[in-house]
Amino acid sequence: MSGVAVVSSVPLWVELLQSQRFPGNRRREGADLKPARDQETVHFCLRRKNEVTAGEAESQLCLALLLLLLLLLLLLLLLLLLLLLLLLLLLLLLLLLLLLLLLLLLLLLLLLLLLLLLLLLLLLLLLLLLLLLLLLLLLLLLLLLLLLLLLLLLLLLLLLLLLLLLLLLLLLLLLLLLLLLLLLLLLLLLLLLLLLLLLLLLLLLLLLLLLLLLLLLLLLLLLLLLLLLLLLLRWIIYQLKRRGYLPLLHCLRVITNRDLCDP
Repeated sequence: MSGVAVVSSVPLWVELLQSQRFPGNRRREGADLKPARDQETVHFCLRRKNEVTAGEAESQLCLALLLLLLLLLLLLLLLLLLLLLLLLLLLLLLLLLLLLLLLLLLLLLLLLLLLLLLLLLLLLLLLLLLLLLLLLLLLLLLLLLLLLLLLLLLLLLLLLLLLLLLLLLLLLLLLLLLLLLLLLLLLLLLLLLLLLLLLLLLLLLLLLLLLLLLLLLLLLLLLLLLLLLLLLLRWIIYQLKRRGYLPLLHCLRVITNRDLCDP
């Protein structure tokens, strides 16, 4: 094309512009310009214009593709951040569960210690009662001996003994009642603790379910966004195929400001 289009040292399109600006030049050089040469220069100028417009369209499409790739990278970064946040929330919930379990174990241990202390106290009371009984028995023996000596006071002593026995029986009954009451209180405390544990477990399960639902919703939203982006990419690739600007190497050449006429 350079051998056909360029005859003189001045380009043909420059000569055409000079002839359009200065009609006197065309009258003076009418013998030198030929009709075939004029048509060739016009075709050359139109072809250059079409190549420039095609290059601009290619550059715009490449810029759109680069913007879509940047959007995809941003979405992936957002996904990673959301997953990290959810993992941190799950770790915090697990730590809270462990702390609650440790607290409950400590409470149970304290209750067991209290039970042991109460049992020890009851055992001490029983030992004291046994000692008292032994003392009373010794007194009874002494009284019996004295009764042998003092027959007149026998009846009085027997009455006293009966009274003492009745008092001891009453004391034993009171102690048994106290033991039963303490056992009932401990059972009630254990039931309350079990109920609290169950409530805490239910609350934690509800929290976990809510977190799972939030995770599912976020994943669905991200999948919808990815589908929309894939549809946009498919539409752009279809447009590129339709217009014949699919190769990305040529688009990269256009973006790096190379010559548009470079084949």
